[in-house]
Amino acid sequence: MGGIRRASAGAGSLGAAGLALLAMTVVACGGGESAIPGETPAGTPATAPGSASPTATAVGITETDYKIALGRTSFPAGTYAFVVKNDGQTPHALHIEGSGIEAETPTILPGGSATLTVTLGVGEYELDCPVDGHEELGMAQKITVT
Repeated sequence: MGGIRRASAGAGSLGAAGLALLAMTVVACGGGESAIPGETPAGTPATAPGSASPTATAVGITETDYKIALGRTSFPAGTYAFVVKNDGQTPHALHIEGSGIEAETPTILPGGSATLTVTLGVGEYELDCPVDGHEELGMAQKITVT
């Protein structure tokens, strides 16, 4: 017969104990730092879906008001972790697009940084700042992957 199954007293106690343990874990692990949605505090990684790799080559990028600076513009095909530092006075971000790839970091506050990891195949890519109007003010850089 179809009836409602009732948990025994022991199972209910175990469930309550598990819930209490979960609550203590959440309280113990909660950070004192509050984040604003869409903004990235220093050191926060941003990874394009399906592109995380422990063998990524780190590439430093500095964003200022209104320029993107990186040490080189030609790369061999491979996986790269673009480490973006915002040295400007306004929020920025990094967007990359080309050869079937499109990814970006969340907004990076002044003084903050973020990492964007992507696998790049042969082709041309554009790096830009997707914050309103920044690309038009000069925050764009083309790179070539061979």
